[in-house]
Amino acid sequence: MLSNDIAMPLALILNELLTNAAKHGIEDPDRNGIRVTLNERDGEYELEVEDDGPGFELSAVQQNSSGLRLVQGLARQLRGEFEVTRAPSRARLRFATTSS
Repeated sequence: MLSNDIAMPLALILNELLTNAAKHGIEDPDRNGIRVTLNERDGEYELEVEDDGPGFELSAVQQNSSGLRLVQGLARQLRGEFEVTRAPSRARLRFATTSS
C-alpha cells in the first residue's frame, strides 16, 4: 500500500514513461515489448520501464520534452532518483516511502 502522496505522482510518472515507450520504443508490436516492474525492499522502491527500442540520452532530449521534465519534477517531489539507460532502453526511478 502506498499513500496518495506517493501513488499519485507515481501514477503520473508511469503514465508518461509508458506513453514514451509505446510511441518511441516499439517499432513492431508483434515483436517488441514494454516491461514494467516495481520492486520494494525495506521501504525502498524501484520502478523500471524497459522497452526494446533504441533508447535515448536523457541530457539530449530533456530540454525538448515537457513529459520528461514532468517526470523529473515528480521524481524530485518523491525525493527519488530518476535515470535513463540506453542499452537496455530503460527508465528507472528509485524512491523511499519514508522521508529522509
